[in-house]
Amino acid sequence: MKVVTAPGPVSYPLILATREYRDLDLVFGKGNEEGSAYAIADSLTSLVRSGLRVDIVTVRRLMFVYPELRGPRIAVWRRGSAADVLIRALLDKVGLTAELVYADDCTQYLTRSITAQYKVPY
Repeated sequence: MKVVTAPGPVSYPLILATREYRDLDLVFGKGNEEGSAYAIADSLTSLVRSGLRVDIVTVRRLMFVYPELRGPRIAVWRRGSAADVLIRALLDKVGLTAELVYADDCTQYLTRSITAQYKVPY
């Protein structure tokens, strides 16, 4: 049984399953061989962007919100990531408006808040 899986955490359970199920043939890629595959394992974001139908979703401890969900700014690792999609859905569900700050944009906020907090004399 051919399974196309993205490299990384999504493939770890499948790699372990090949020990017990010898007929699993794992192909590491991003779904470009989906025509001949029995199944495709990838992130929800990648599957939706590829226009593939999602049949089964396994989500467990995918994202932690610490210490709680509140604004005005919420840090998100990467724009377009699964965390970005989930935090937007959660904000919509609870009716909260907040500014999302992505890791590549965060230096301007960190520098400004550290300078203001400690009043660094330059």
